[in-house]
Parts: sequence; structure tokens; C-alpha cells
Amino acid sequence: DKVLSVLNTTKTERCFFLSVPAAYQPTGKRRQRLSAGTATYADGKTVELVAFVLVVGPGQVMDVCRLPGLRRVSKAEIHSDIVDLLPPSERIPSHSTSSSEAKYFHFPLSKPDEKLDSAANAYFFCSQASGGLLTHFAHGSTYHALDFDAPVGTLVRAIEK
Repeated sequence: DKVLSVLNTTKTERCFFLSVPAAYQPTGKRRQRLSAGTATYADGKTVELVAFVLVVGPGQVMDVCRLPGLRRVSKAEIHSDIVDLLPPSERIPSHSTSSSEAKYFHFPLSKPDEKLDSAANAYFFCSQASGGLLTHFAHGSTYHALDFDAPVGTLVRAIEK
């Protein structure tokens, strides 16, 4: 079997975000099949993927999974994004706003086939908020990001300060 491994040749911790096609049949340590999710591209094409978020220490190698369904390594289509992890004290941007000065915003999201003020657009599930431990923890530039479980094509309106 082919083994997918990542290596961190740097002197700092790194976060590896990997997307592996489910067609490669990724398996875990005990050769159990790993659960896949569905991704939809901008052109509407959907694909089944297994996603990994890995924190790898300096100078470390991590075996991630086996890929028994991958026929030719030279044809592998594994997508990755790798970021250096900042020290914990630098990951969270500092703010001087006191709780009495805190501001709250309504996030104006609208399904493509609905009016912005319709009841159908009242709520979208926030799947990851500021400082989220899935991916937002990795870097100060993503720490305050928000992820919403909204259909592809959902309109996002700007908010003012």
C-alpha cells in the first residue's frame, strides 16, 4: 500500500491542510476506511474527499493514512495548504476594546433564490467561529474568520464598522 506522509523540515510547528479524493480509499492505522465528505467547486462539480488538519512539530514526519485505491503516485491529486504556526501568544490578535465597547453585527446572508429580508434567510449555522479549533487557530490572519453552513451561491453583503 501507498502511505501518505507529511514532513516538516522547518524549525517551527506547521499546520498541514490536506484534501484527499475518497476514490483513493484512504484508510487509518487499523486499515479502516476513513469517512469522506462532499465538496462542491464553483463550477458546480461535486467530489468526495477526506480532509485532514495536521499539526506537525519541527523536524517531524507524520504518516497520515494508507491509499490503497491510488494506482499511480505520479497521477495523485492531493490538495494541500501549509502554514507556519505562530507561537500561541502571536496567534490571537490583541484588541483594546472593552466589553462595554463591543459591537455586534447581523450577518446579511441571502440564498440566491430568496430576498435578503425573507424568513428563509433568517439563520445560517455558524460551523466555526473566531479562534475555532478546526482551522482558525493556525494563524493570526484566520483567527477571527467565520464559517457558515450556507448553500453555494449564497450572497454575502458587506458590513460596516
